[in-house]
Amino acid sequence: MRQAVPTDVSGIAAVSAERYGKPIAQFEEKIHGELQAAAAGRSVLFVAIAEGVVVGFARCRHMDTAAAPVKFPSPSGWYGLGIIVQKLYRGRGVARALSDFRAAWLRDEAGADRLYSFVSAENPVSQKMHADFGFQAVAEGAGFLNVSFDCGRGILYSLELKQGKGP
Repeated sequence: MRQAVPTDVSGIAAVSAERYGKPIAQFEEKIHGELQAAAAGRSVLFVAIAEGVVVGFARCRHMDTAAAPVKFPSPSGWYGLGIIVQKLYRGRGVARALSDFRAAWLRDEAGADRLYSFVSAENPVSQKMHADFGFQAVAEGAGFLNVSFDCGRGILYSLELKQGKGP
């Protein structure tokens, strides 16, 4: 596990393309933009590498909802914005390792004391994953930040990042 670098763009795009069933090229520009945002300190992208290739990634972004108001009420702080793992590597602990690495980096490098995440109320797999990773549900709403849910309801989670301890 490590922070993503520009040479990871095509690998991250390939994992995204597999997940969403779209051409790799559709993801490359967005990923380049995310790496530029990361260089400015607004977001971070992490990768899992196996056999020399990217097999998964996790992203997070810092949101200051007081300085830049959002559509739906949401606390300011770091938000986990997804973990995607290549099919071949699912069920092998890659998502957990990415989540733990992201949490430790946010705690140790960014000085964060918590990580937020949100999911659709109609996504029981993601809800279970959040619970398994130690997240606590803290709110429900039609949306969080600028994201609404097709079903009309989502769940906001929070993970406490204890200083000096594992995630």
